[in-house]
Amino acid sequence: MKVVLVTFSRAYNNGALLQCYALSKAIQKSGNECVVLDYYPEYFRNLYCITKKFSLKHPPLKTYWQHFKLRKLIKERNGNYEKFINDNLTLTETVTSIKEIEEKCPDADIFVTGSDQVWNYGCTYFDRVFFLDFDKARRSKRFSYAACLGFKKEKLKDEYVSEYKRRLSGYEKISLREASSVSMVEEMTGTKVRLDVDPTLLLDRYEWEKIADQSKEDKPYILIYYVQKTRKLQHYAKELAELYKEKGKDVKVICVPCNTDFEVLSGKNDKEFCFDQRPSIGPAQLIGLIKNAEFVLTNSFHGTVFSVIFQKQFLSMKIEDSGKLNVRVDEFLKQVDLSTRTIEKSEDLSKCFEEIQYKLIEKKLNDLRNDSTAYIESMGKS
Repeated sequence: MKVVLVTFSRAYNNGALLQCYALSKAIQKSGNECVVLDYYPEYFRNLYCITKKFSLKHPPLKTYWQHFKLRKLIKERNGNYEKFINDNLTLTETVTSIKEIEEKCPDADIFVTGSDQVWNYGCTYFDRVFFLDFDKARRSKRFSYAACLGFKKEKLKDEYVSEYKRRLSGYEKISLREASSVSMVEEMTGTKVRLDVDPTLLLDRYEWEKIADQSKEDKPYILIYYVQKTRKLQHYAKELAELYKEKGKDVKVICVPCNTDFEVLSGKNDKEFCFDQRPSIGPAQLIGLIKNAEFVLTNSFHGTVFSVIFQKQFLSMKIEDSGKLNVRVDEFLKQVDLSTRTIEKSEDLSKCFEEIQYKLIEKKLNDLRNDSTAYIESMGKS
């Protein structure tokens, strides 16, 4: 079967590109051809600071000026993302609108809405493309895989219910990533909905090692990887480095933000800690850093996932402003019986050296992976 995958292929975000790569790879492994739709709308360029077009509306003047001051760093950062895209994704011709999709997108037996927050109206503005709501897709079979709405049922505005119901009609099968969304979508559509793992979990550690950056560090290190802006993780890393020192091991701290906030990119958020800051790295470098880390501290879902995939010692932190664990992180850790690997306050660092039974965890991961892989294989047989 010829498959066109529609997901975030141009988001300059580690998780977005890694899930895109993983799902396209999993579809290819199922025996089907797969090409990723290179959909590159204007709002994506603006959202990820990759546009050079000045606008008084978007981004705001202040944001534009801040990005101008960081233009060299942003250029390096964007280059690392572009390199990953060019090296690892099989893309269609670039398209920016439905009109161009109809003209340039290849015909396919199957169109698949990929993972990440493709159905979050606050992120993609009900963009028809991510609902496969265009003629070329409607003439083929349509599936979703681990799609995400990004909000809970109680936060869904009434006027959006009918809109979702209309846009989700016509799918052969709907697959979601968050358990908390399954009943909501089943109620809206009147159809049975699948729950599947994030695409990054479809590949094992050996498959990820193939695309990881192979650079070596000069000494062992603790890795901080954060999405929500934080300073708690930095304080925890400092304390953790002291604990390692007491055990006779000298470690440094590498700090990687996945955040385009000015204070983060400029280094102001982390400056006082004197850590090794890496704000411009791309997906391949991140995978390499997690793979070789002595310890990972994170408030990121994908930071947590790759820590488990590479069988690292790690702790995931609750989001500072809400005091709650990221829903995706919470659900994932429960699935693999690692709910204890969360951190709320510095005293929780005492659990950091507890052994993780990764042999048991790997079996649970394989069970989850095999079920979702079987679903992907079934698309080509329907």
